[in-house]
Amino acid sequence: MSRNDAISKRAKLTGIKRFFKDIPQDEQTNVSDEHNRQPSSISSLSLIPEQPVVYLTLESSTTEIAGSSQSCVPCAVILSLAENDEQDLQLNFNSNDSCCQQSISGSRNSSIAVCVDDTPQHLDSDDPDPLDLPTPGSCYLHGSSSSISVSSMSIANNITSLGKPNQPDISVIPVQLLPSRSLHFQKNWYQEYQWLHYSSGLKKVLCFYCSKASALGLIDLARCKDPAFILNGFDNWKKAHEKFRSHQMSRTHQLAINQISAIKRPVVNVQMNTLKLKEQEISRNSLLKLFTTIRYLLRQGSAIRGHDETSGNYFQLLKLRSEDDPDLGMYLKRTTNFISPRGQEEMMEMFSHCIVREVVSDIQKHGCFAIIVDGTQDVSGREQESICLRHVNSDLHVREDFVGIYEIPTTTSESIAGMVFDVLTRFALPLSNLRAQTYDGAANMSGHYTGCQARVRQCQPLALYFHCAPHISNLVMQNAVISSQLVRNALQWTNELGVLMNRSGKYRAMFRAICVSNESESLHPSAIKPLCPTRWLCRLPAIQSALDNYSTILLSLKEMADVGVTESATKANGLLDRFQKGETLLGLMIAARPVALLEQLNSVLQAKSATVSGMLETVKISTESIRAWYSDEVFHEIFIAAEEKGETYQLDPLEIPRRRCPPKRYADQVARDQPANPEEHYKKQYLEFIDAVSKGLSDRCDLSKSGLAQYVKLENMLTSGKVNLDVISKYPELDKCSLQMQLEMFKHNYKPDTLNDAKLSYRSMTPEVRSLFLQVVVLLKLLLVCPVSSCECERSFSALRRLKTWLRATMTQPRLNCVSVCHVHREKLDKVDVRQLARIFIEQSDNRRKIFGTFH
Repeated sequence: MSRNDAISKRAKLTGIKRFFKDIPQDEQTNVSDEHNRQPSSISSLSLIPEQPVVYLTLESSTTEIAGSSQSCVPCAVILSLAENDEQDLQLNFNSNDSCCQQSISGSRNSSIAVCVDDTPQHLDSDDPDPLDLPTPGSCYLHGSSSSISVSSMSIANNITSLGKPNQPDISVIPVQLLPSRSLHFQKNWYQEYQWLHYSSGLKKVLCFYCSKASALGLIDLARCKDPAFILNGFDNWKKAHEKFRSHQMSRTHQLAINQISAIKRPVVNVQMNTLKLKEQEISRNSLLKLFTTIRYLLRQGSAIRGHDETSGNYFQLLKLRSEDDPDLGMYLKRTTNFISPRGQEEMMEMFSHCIVREVVSDIQKHGCFAIIVDGTQDVSGREQESICLRHVNSDLHVREDFVGIYEIPTTTSESIAGMVFDVLTRFALPLSNLRAQTYDGAANMSGHYTGCQARVRQCQPLALYFHCAPHISNLVMQNAVISSQLVRNALQWTNELGVLMNRSGKYRAMFRAICVSNESESLHPSAIKPLCPTRWLCRLPAIQSALDNYSTILLSLKEMADVGVTESATKANGLLDRFQKGETLLGLMIAARPVALLEQLNSVLQAKSATVSGMLETVKISTESIRAWYSDEVFHEIFIAAEEKGETYQLDPLEIPRRRCPPKRYADQVARDQPANPEEHYKKQYLEFIDAVSKGLSDRCDLSKSGLAQYVKLENMLTSGKVNLDVISKYPELDKCSLQMQLEMFKHNYKPDTLNDAKLSYRSMTPEVRSLFLQVVVLLKLLLVCPVSSCECERSFSALRRLKTWLRATMTQPRLNCVSVCHVHREKLDKVDVRQLARIFIEQSDNRRKIFGTFH
């Protein structure tokens, strides 16, 4: 077999499929002769044709071999060792560029070791033909009577492992010396021709893509290859631009770039899978932004929808956020993007249910609870009932949580009680744990026989009923004002003044101008406002403002009355006549003090942490204070002050009203009750007003009522340390023996006089000491869980007014309920895990799983 036939055959076997030209005969002769002349050393090294030649000389048993080779072509090194060399040989082939770096050791044997891609391959030493070509980047070793093994076969800096061209500082690139000048490699060539790769072994530049493609056998069939940029290297800087541009436009260069890119590009199914995963990741990130956008709008109580899907706050906010996130903008253009009203409602329900589940879970863990219900009408005239639950945690901290707002067809006690039972059933809260209920004083709620509280107690007798304390104080003031004509008329004129101020812009301007001229900058027209028609105790600011600016009010009303014959002028003229009477000023001064006291009482009882014990104590103190005003001396001070201010404001003096004389036929039979002076006349009305206030408080907080009576018995056990068997027999959670022992021990060590003292004492205990008073804790919870007011429901009505406006009057009830829960519980809404909700949202259907994938 000829040498060329062997080359072709072995090239096919190794899959290289290369073309080789004949080896010149003189080169073969030179190698053979040189080997015969120098049997004990390596005198030459011959590479495969078309490869550069490296000449080596063996000086000793260990020789460092440095040669010039290319980083982009396979090298076949043929080494001949002398047969009479007794020593082991260590040959290290080092290259400064990306060519192979290998350590070669030899011993005196007849085998040959070849490393191809880090895998040793042994060749038969009897085969004189060393042309079984290795794969690119490997070394081919040959010895006739000695053995050579490759000990470190890693190709660390092969160009095939590089991801980008080697572009060092231009100072290391050799200068081209011409007879008349020196040419340097230009740094801007790196930017203009980014494929330039410097080979430190050749000390020349190559084409990175062509050289790498050639090393990988990707352009073997290409025509018109330029060996200067593939194998030999280029250093003719004089013609650099011309040659670089020509090579860059060549077909071989374009083919090399395409082949390298094709290697990096994954197969079609992998590309499709990667693209699908990327789309799912974008969809998941966009879904999180949908949830966070919904959460923001719920928290702020803003409208979500508009006249259409693209004009609402929800879509516009997403559109704004997409400016910073292009992926979100692409997601919104999809057909299935879950931003429809149905998707919005589903997300809102998930937020709402998450909050309600958290509240209900806490209540179930804490045991007993109480229910608070109050109702109102929304802007569309629908009756809305708000439900709140009160519970006590392990540290005796009281919580009142709003759990929903529900529409009922009628406001009968039967409908409201049915709604209460339905809510407790939906929340899986056992009726057996219900221990108290609080409503307002309406007949459908507080009725003894058919009221809502009576129907609830028929199913759960331990659910004690407590009338809302702020409602009590409001009703007390309302009845007291109605009973006194003097106070009632004064408050009515003040309310009419506020109505005129709100309706007439001209009067507001006049009032403001008078305030400026009198240097009363602290007074503003908004301070004069109508009285609240339902909340009587919110009238103090209007009463006090009228008293403090009485002279300004008179001047403004007089100026307004002189304007003309308009309706506002006529009304101003009538109000001027009323405010010029001294009895109007006296009525306001009489009403100011009781209203201020009851307003303070009302504010104290609105706190969530307020207890029935505290309510009874504050009502007792307030009643005693009001009774102290029931005296002639107090009224005399008020009357004298009213007369002095009347003279200052030039008001009509206080006089006894003219009375109609009785017929003569009755003159002898009925004694005429005629007061001696104006002070006596108005003192009677003052005392009636004060008596109505004090009597109303004491009657409405009567301890003989069933709920308060039961509560007082429970509290007496705590403060006295003695067990009431009739009471604890009704509560299954109280154990007679354990409670008796623990109450005695608790009373002996902590001596609590009130419920608050006992609560603070328990909080100061260590966990070990707390375990001694488990039954005392149960008793404390029974007392603390009793609500004082329904103000938490009133607060939800304020949220309802912000949420359901005239522009949002068509909001459905489920949507209103979800929005209300999220808006009221803003702190809980901020803590909701959006990723968890998104994960649940995705798991609802197979289609969503295909679109979003899964969260990791």
